[in-house]
Amino acid sequence: MLLLEEFLTTYDIGDATDSTGMRFLRGEHMEETFSENDVPDGQEPCRIIPQLSISDGRLTVSFRYGPVSGSKRSYKIKSVPEFVDKTKKREPMPFGKKWTPVLTEERLEDNSRRMYDLMRRILDEERLHAENFIKRSSLYSYWGTSHFEMTFRDELPLYGRWLDEFFSIVAENAGPLDYLETDHYDYYKEKKKGKLTISPEAHRPSFLITAYHSEEGEFLGVRLTGGMGQCFYGERRAYSFGNNELAPLNIRLAKLMEPVEQAAGLEDIVMEIGRRELPEFYHKVVPQLREMTELSEPDDEEIQRYLPPEAKIFYYLDAEENQVFGRGAALYNTRRHSLSEPLNNRPLEPYRDLDAEIRARDALEAYFPYYDEERDLFYNDREDGICQFLQDGLDRLFTIGEVRSTERFQSLGVKRTIPLNIGVSMENNLLDLKVTSDEYSEEELLDILQAYREKKKFFRLKNGNFLLLAEQENNAVAELSMMLDTMQVSLKDFVRGKMQIPAYRALYLDRMMQSMENVYADRDRHFRSLVRDFRTVEESDYEVPEALRGVLRPYQTVGYQWLRMLDHCGFGGILADDMGLGKTLQIITLIASLQGDGVSMIVTPASLVYNWREEFRRFAPELKVCTVTGTAGTRRDVIETVNKENRDVDVLITSYDLLKRDIDAYEDAEFRFVVLDEAQYIKNARTSAARSVKLLRGQTRFALTGTPIENRLSDLWSIFDFLMPGFLFDYETFRREIETPVVRGGDEAKAEQLKRMVTPFVLRRLKQDVLKELPEKLEEIQYTSMESRQQQLYDAQVLHIRNLLAEADYQKDRFRILAELTRLRQICCDPALCFENYRKGSAKRQRCIELIRSAMEGGHKILLFSQFTSMLELLEGDLRGEGIAYYKITGATAKEKRIRMVNAFNGDDTPVFLISLKAGGTGLNLVGADIVIHYDPWWNFAAQNQATDRAHRIGQKNIVSVYKLILKDTIEERIIEMQDSKQKLSEDILGAEDISSSAIDRDELLQLLG
Repeated sequence: MLLLEEFLTTYDIGDATDSTGMRFLRGEHMEETFSENDVPDGQEPCRIIPQLSISDGRLTVSFRYGPVSGSKRSYKIKSVPEFVDKTKKREPMPFGKKWTPVLTEERLEDNSRRMYDLMRRILDEERLHAENFIKRSSLYSYWGTSHFEMTFRDELPLYGRWLDEFFSIVAENAGPLDYLETDHYDYYKEKKKGKLTISPEAHRPSFLITAYHSEEGEFLGVRLTGGMGQCFYGERRAYSFGNNELAPLNIRLAKLMEPVEQAAGLEDIVMEIGRRELPEFYHKVVPQLREMTELSEPDDEEIQRYLPPEAKIFYYLDAEENQVFGRGAALYNTRRHSLSEPLNNRPLEPYRDLDAEIRARDALEAYFPYYDEERDLFYNDREDGICQFLQDGLDRLFTIGEVRSTERFQSLGVKRTIPLNIGVSMENNLLDLKVTSDEYSEEELLDILQAYREKKKFFRLKNGNFLLLAEQENNAVAELSMMLDTMQVSLKDFVRGKMQIPAYRALYLDRMMQSMENVYADRDRHFRSLVRDFRTVEESDYEVPEALRGVLRPYQTVGYQWLRMLDHCGFGGILADDMGLGKTLQIITLIASLQGDGVSMIVTPASLVYNWREEFRRFAPELKVCTVTGTAGTRRDVIETVNKENRDVDVLITSYDLLKRDIDAYEDAEFRFVVLDEAQYIKNARTSAARSVKLLRGQTRFALTGTPIENRLSDLWSIFDFLMPGFLFDYETFRREIETPVVRGGDEAKAEQLKRMVTPFVLRRLKQDVLKELPEKLEEIQYTSMESRQQQLYDAQVLHIRNLLAEADYQKDRFRILAELTRLRQICCDPALCFENYRKGSAKRQRCIELIRSAMEGGHKILLFSQFTSMLELLEGDLRGEGIAYYKITGATAKEKRIRMVNAFNGDDTPVFLISLKAGGTGLNLVGADIVIHYDPWWNFAAQNQATDRAHRIGQKNIVSVYKLILKDTIEERIIEMQDSKQKLSEDILGAEDISSSAIDRDELLQLLG
């Protein structure tokens, strides 16, 4: 154990809290909170009154504050940041000499609350922008953070989304709004003051088109006059200010007229269009003005005489065997001009629309990059180019002009899917697949599949059409390819038509075919019967043994029938019910219902061997149960009785540890059922425990676990490798095809594929779904903060780990790094766990004892979990000092003694049970307690839940309160955050919260350090 002074000397960091940290610790989150209706007595409702200011195209808002009553005056808010700050903190603020109200959000009327919220959010964003700018500049030392308060003292800017939100608030008020125009040369000099009407209706400005002439009377062009008022831009729309009115304006119109408006200033727009630009103006601008404004146009024949015709674009398309051709033309009434004509280096007819012709030619050349001068044709002879044109280019040409084509071109086509038929039949526990198509041979289907898997964008069919492969994600080719991959059918077997797959793929295959909208599926009677059995488990004929009919709850009966149905079909499965729902009872019912069919094997953690024996005696005393325990010789004698087909034994129960030692003795044993309890014990397929259970021979295999996925998807693979080897492929295939894409790439399609595969063989029920009578479980995180000496020790250890990470090889030094991480977590619990002369105490430890005292005063009984047995020893001393009776279980507690203590606790008045997390996380029924305290967070979120469920399970009559003691701003808080993010993986695959976070990489470790 490192001495305290030695540690502080080695990692001397002094007072590491800077001004930002102190501001955070003394900030608003530390303030007392109030209920929403907690308005100080005698304080009448108030309102915020906005006033707009307009100066040089800049729109700002200032505010007044006062009672809602019209008989009382309002006061200008001279400092908006101070007003918002005091409202947050519920502090008084003086207005005038005689009125100093306490500012609270609750006393504001509804519309003013919205205005206050807008003020607060504008300030937050502007403060962030201002501080970031100032800190990056050389002015920081001069301005500091006070520059923000100077800039936004009595008004806030309105632009973008802030302007949109402000308008939506004030538009709901019926009355006018005060506004003030100022001279941009002298901001404080008033130019105009008055009342502003807020119009919710969109403004349609008026414009007029007239002809204008020279002094000699010659027609020169047209003049556009009108005005939109001054424009201000929000995020979703623009706003027009003029004639004492603020109204929304079509933002397309504002953008269209923006150059003219800027040139005209605030005056009416006057714009002249000469004869040369008349075509562009009338063909492009005038249609938009007609749509968005009140436009007056003269019926002036003179204008029409000088207005040339609009260019009409025509395209002509043709095709040969491996080429497509195109030409284009621009038509002006009766005058036609080819798009292949050069448009430069020669004078053009004045009526021609050069821009339109260039755009039309560019579109043609984009898909026909080659030109044949003799035939005056653009052409493309590349298959990918032809396919791209058929896919995209043709639609583009249609948007530009009229398209005409020959029959040879029209015979070309682009197909986005192909018709497929899948037939499936079942015989001798194998599924026979047959894939056919009414239009394509098996050889052509093979070529299509190979092209798709090579990620080609298209495939040229024998009839000349193009099949778009890049769009097959939801179509027949993609569905067929995914089905063959999932079923592990090679393309070679596909072509031969010899596709036989194991029957356990039937359920997933049925789900796939249901979702394959572009594929017709034909299923034979045997296949349909198998699928129907899975869908109607509750209607099955599997009867519960008579002795247990009044014992099983309805959901347990369904679980038993599900197990029987899997057994009947020859499949294994995972009973993954929530902790406390009686997985053990459902297995006992299964074995009892088939008594006499053979010997069954239960493999369980050592601490639960005797629990299983007692449960069999309680619910099925007619079964002959033997525990494989004791010396090696004693165990071998028991196993030999099974090898000799001794019918005096129905069930063997052994532990994972003993099975590893005795596995050779089971070589000749054949079991009716092999059941793994707490099957997460074999999550690592490389361990001897996992290898040993997979050597056991059994007619049907089942796994019991509330956490099929503890840390990673390979946990699930290992369990299924025991249940039905090959179901999730070999591990390398599983890792390459599913685990890596899902975990590292976030591949939702692969995650859905895995979910569809495993769901039929995993039965998962949550307590809140099936036990409506089970009392509620209330969870609460209680935060405490470190004292200064503990904070110094913590910061020094963080610095030490960071230095270690910078210097060490993470993979080679992983255990050393994790050991240092454990020391950091122990400092959070109590530095006395690491430093033998530490005497400064622990805020968390003190809070824990206070919580126990409070619970005892309310007549509650407490389970207290910690992963550190040394922490339990410190708490023992505290309990003894307080005169509080307790029990304690750690890994060193004998199995038989644990059961005695559990029974005693559930029946006596002892208020506290100290339990190490690993020793007490499974197998214990402690419904005598109704309060659970987790002293420290464990990486494994599922293990914490399992520990909680020692109390929150069948038999519990009281609401269970769960308290997690967390040290604020430490690794403990970030462990909780990591648990929340990592458990999503299990939710996606199993739809349940049962994943832990023990597997962390270097980057995650750095995040944990803060």
